[in-house]
Amino acid sequence: MIKSALVCCVFTMVAMVAMVTLDAQNQPNEGKSNPVTLKYLGAAGWEITDGTTSILIDPYLSRINGPAPPGGHSLAGDTRRAYGWGDVASPDVAAIDAHIQRADFVLVTHTHYDHILDVPHIALKTRAAVIGTESTKM
Repeated sequence: MIKSALVCCVFTMVAMVAMVTLDAQNQPNEGKSNPVTLKYLGAAGWEITDGTTSILIDPYLSRINGPAPPGGHSLAGDTRRAYGWGDVASPDVAAIDAHIQRADFVLVTHTHYDHILDVPHIALKTRAAVIGTESTKM
């Protein structure tokens, strides 16, 4: 039941984003243009905005020294704290605040730490609606 309610909520939020975008496109231009801009945030992160609505996709600015993938290894000489798979990581609030001033929606494609770690801080800071899979709410 919770899963179907969450799926319904996600579809509703995506439809609302689409309606806001379509509604903005159908408004008279009054001599101004609102070009859509895309800004790469690094890793898998993007900011898409038309100056009115700001959508973030997988924003990850903290760049923690996270656990190496299976069979991989950490970078030699990296002086940042190394996080292991059992550690609780903290976002780099200063890095987030330096790059993210506003957001209306945050889309999370999946919940690997390099897609979700910064989302709670961003959502609290900007009051953005977060849209993602069931594991996003955990």
